[in-house]
Amino acid sequence: MTVERTRAVFDQWLALATEGGDFISTIGAFCALDCRVHVPNGIIADSQTLAQQTAGVRLFFPDLSVEIERVFALSDHLVVQSVVTGTAQPVMPHLAPVGGEPMRSFTLMVMEVNAEGRFSQAWTYVNIGAAALFPVPPGALDRPLPVSPHPSGTLRQAQALYQAWTEEMERADMPSALVAVSEPDCIVYATNGVAGDLAMMQGHAAIMAAAYPDLSMEIENVLFFEDRVLIQMLFSATHTGRLGTWEPTGRHVRFTGVVMMRVTPSGRAAEMWPLLSPGSPLIFPVEYEA
Repeated sequence: MTVERTRAVFDQWLALATEGGDFISTIGAFCALDCRVHVPNGIIADSQTLAQQTAGVRLFFPDLSVEIERVFALSDHLVVQSVVTGTAQPVMPHLAPVGGEPMRSFTLMVMEVNAEGRFSQAWTYVNIGAAALFPVPPGALDRPLPVSPHPSGTLRQAQALYQAWTEEMERADMPSALVAVSEPDCIVYATNGVAGDLAMMQGHAAIMAAAYPDLSMEIENVLFFEDRVLIQMLFSATHTGRLGTWEPTGRHVRFTGVVMMRVTPSGRAAEMWPLLSPGSPLIFPVEYEA
């Protein structure tokens, strides 16, 4: 595959989504027969499972809308950056407190593209119900999104940023390591649709740590493109603390996560997208294979 061919696959996807659906519900049309779909509740499934979960999401958010922000075409991957909006319907207990409220989620979709122009692997980092876990300050979704004053760095600087983060990870937890490699005024585009600062990200991390005190993380894949590094992760934990409106279940859970960072010429992150799905295994519970 070439970058041009990968971009052509996206153009075909765009045409189908525009004609008869959206970028989430039409993923299956481009999946290879043996496509591995990494869904937010931590399982690897097929495109049919993704379609079922998408149908569930549409039950919660019948007016779901997807707006594409950026598309990054690599020789063997597509990375689609978007904003998803919708109005929560209180059809599940965890959504009851925010029923009828408009919600937003910054999202990333990562597709591995094979030689035939089909998705051999797909990751959908979409968590529009995150406001039920990470409260949204009043009026936060009405404010214009901020613009970073920092210019962009290079691909080599993005690679160095990742190396610096891995070194920090040997001394600290993931949120602290992210803070250590970021500009002080780094803009954080959080899972709950709020654009805030590093302190907000640390607050969200504290909520997760209280719900999942034995939280562990493994890196699934790392991509470098333009001025960015994208780190794909899989989390596992035991749900022993309160998470939003969920009381502790004692269940072992897994869930997906991704962090994308834009690097500056100083080698630090000016913008960050830490998109996690800690509630997904409670919405779509499964029995995990050993």
